[in-house]
Amino acid sequence: MLDSDQQQVPSAPGPSRNAIRAARGKPLYGWVRDSLRRDILQGVRAPHERLATEKELIEAFEVSRITVRRALQELRAEGLLVTAQGRGNFVARPRVTQELRSMEAFGETVTSQIGQADVRLLSLSEVEPPPLVARELRLKPGDRVTAIRQVQHLRSQPVMVSESFLPLAIGRRIFSRDLDIDTLAVLKNRLRIGVRGARIEIEACHPEPVAAAALKLPERASILKLTRVFMDRSGRPFDVESLSFREDTFNCKFCTDPNEE
Repeated sequence: MLDSDQQQVPSAPGPSRNAIRAARGKPLYGWVRDSLRRDILQGVRAPHERLATEKELIEAFEVSRITVRRALQELRAEGLLVTAQGRGNFVARPRVTQELRSMEAFGETVTSQIGQADVRLLSLSEVEPPPLVARELRLKPGDRVTAIRQVQHLRSQPVMVSESFLPLAIGRRIFSRDLDIDTLAVLKNRLRIGVRGARIEIEACHPEPVAAAALKLPERASILKLTRVFMDRSGRPFDVESLSFREDTFNCKFCTDPNEE
């Protein structure tokens, strides 16, 4: 904890000497690293923000240059900082890598790599399905679906907008749920729907107006759009999910096995 009357160096909050003595039980570089990491993950330091200089950090934390350099080295290795030659260290934009063969929800991937994602509900309604959704879910003419749109934030920055279309038999069970996690996680973990597989399509495109506004992008910006059609254990499709990512926040990877047909 910082003392309330303590002086602070801009962009480098400094602890009291008592706080330093309290941290003596573990390496000081780890304590400096954790302090800076916490600020980054909580959005106190925004993406692309320039970090304090080594000299400022040394003075603020009252530690050695070796300690500061070790802390910064580990933050760079974690992908939280990037260094521009001659300009200093900058907070990196959060970036997530997802293995497409896994049936993880985006929030589950984020939690394992970066930290808890902040999921916010944009809309929840029953609508007439788009033709693609009606075909994928094997709906009859006149059938309606539950449409759920959410936006996910990492370090207080919007990075992804999701839209899920569900048959009403499933979607109406969602209405009584708090959608504080992404929809796929609700389906798997709260409604206990087993996932056998998914069909996946990836494209680069321009965002729709709602996604552009939520991601704070111009409508002619480029995004990465990931569409997944999930099948339950009986092989019946139950969720058509469309994920719109800022192109600078998402990597996808896919491992193949030459022994698989």
